[in-house]
Amino acid sequence: DDHNASVEKVFDINVTDDPNDNSIGAIYLFTNAGATGRLGPTQAQIDSNYSGTNLANVVSINTQGIQEWTVPVTGIYRIEAMGAKGGGTHGGKGAKMSGTFSLSANSVLKILVGQAGTALTSGRTDYSGGGGTFVIKTPYDSSAGILVIAGGGGGAHVNGSASQGSVSTSGGNGAGGHQNGSGGTNGNGGNKDNQTTDGGAGFLTNGQSGNPDPSPQSFTNGGEGGSNSWSPVASAEGGFGGGGGTNRNSSSFFGTGGGGGYS
Repeated sequence: DDHNASVEKVFDINVTDDPNDNSIGAIYLFTNAGATGRLGPTQAQIDSNYSGTNLANVVSINTQGIQEWTVPVTGIYRIEAMGAKGGGTHGGKGAKMSGTFSLSANSVLKILVGQAGTALTSGRTDYSGGGGTFVIKTPYDSSAGILVIAGGGGGAHVNGSASQGSVSTSGGNGAGGHQNGSGGTNGNGGNKDNQTTDGGAGFLTNGQSGNPDPSPQSFTNGGEGGSNSWSPVASAEGGFGGGGGTNRNSSSFFGTGGGGGYS
């Protein structure tokens, strides 16, 4: 149930050389390495958090937050991924997805671990979207490279409801709000709810934002969460993995960012 809270355990990879062998081999556990907010972990955070595990010194960061791991042996790998929860007590739960794949030794996977949405409650009620979790093989910028993507949950609505992480290939529509932003389709980002609320990013394109500084970024663009900051007013920033940020600057808008994912 870790996808129902902040995401710590995100997915494991069970390895066996024999597709008919149901025993569990090595388990590789990737996490957000303690990072929170719209930016993913640094190399230093990865090195510190994976020290003493079977991922020590074998995970590299070339784009902040996106972990690169070389498959150690050819075999059948079970991959389970969990999207991050949206911000707020009633934030949408991330999706949980799994699959079994034949992977070749020395191939490189790019792994983005979604981070939970945030809450901004000082005088307002703004909840951002959680980030999606992505496990991608080459080609990294094409749907052909997707192994598993688990969508993040939407931020909590002021009245308590929120969109859950979807297990379909289209994102869900926003719950409540001013204009009910629609989810993305075909790997693209979702639409903004209004000028102060971002749609979640997809795999291929960014989430729409009425105040893009920046908008939620797709996996192919680095996966940063949205900001949607109306200077000098702060915002609830979206979770890493394309979560939508939000900034309700009037009582007529309920700020709830969309979750990132494939859409």
